[in-house]
Amino acid sequence: MPVFSGNTSGSIASVAYNISSDIISWSLTNKTGGAVTASIVVIPDGGSPVYVWSGSIATASSQSSDVVVRLISGYQILVIVSGSCDYYFSIR
Repeated sequence: MPVFSGNTSGSIASVAYNISSDIISWSLTNKTGGAVTASIVVIPDGGSPVYVWSGSIATASSQSSDVVVRLISGYQILVIVSGSCDYYFSIR
C-alpha cells in the first residue's frame, strides 16, 4: 500500500498518480508552538481543485480521517499548512 508522508511548513504536492487510487486514511499533526491552519486538496489533471478538508489544528494536536477519497488517474494530493506539520496519507 503506497504512502505519501513527511513534514512540511508550507505546501507540498504528491507525484501525479497515473492509475485510479483511493486515499483510505490521512492525518496531519501540528508540530508548531501555536495553532495552524491546514488544507488538503486533490488536484485533477487539468481540472479544478477539490478540497478534501480545511480547518485549524491546535498546538500538539492532530486531525485525521478514514473516509475514502477516490482519486482518478492523473490526480495529485496537495497539503497546505501555515506552520510545521507531519502528514501521512495511506493510498490503495
